[in-house]
Amino acid sequence: MARYMWCANHSFTSMEDLKKHLGRDEKVMIDILPQLKKAGLTEAKRGILTEAEGKYYHQGILIFNDKAAYEACMQIINDADWDDEILKKNRYETYILDHEL
Repeated sequence: MARYMWCANHSFTSMEDLKKHLGRDEKVMIDILPQLKKAGLTEAKRGILTEAEGKYYHQGILIFNDKAAYEACMQIINDADWDDEILKKNRYETYILDHEL
């Protein structure tokens, strides 16, 4: 049974927008976390890019038990009230974890 990894990448034009996003993102994630865990979320990580001058990036990585957990959690994520009013570029990618070292 393959595990799934979903990456949400966001880029911002200002540090202020990044900070607003991080605060809102954490609040929403904490609100839906019990549902996500029950549906099969096994790990959640967040990172920000700190070494690129004038570039403001955030990446969230979520790991799911299997395809069914991924699909159930994506429904929960899609139904959540995120920060659509904060200007950003989004890129979403889904991977099947085929090997772990």
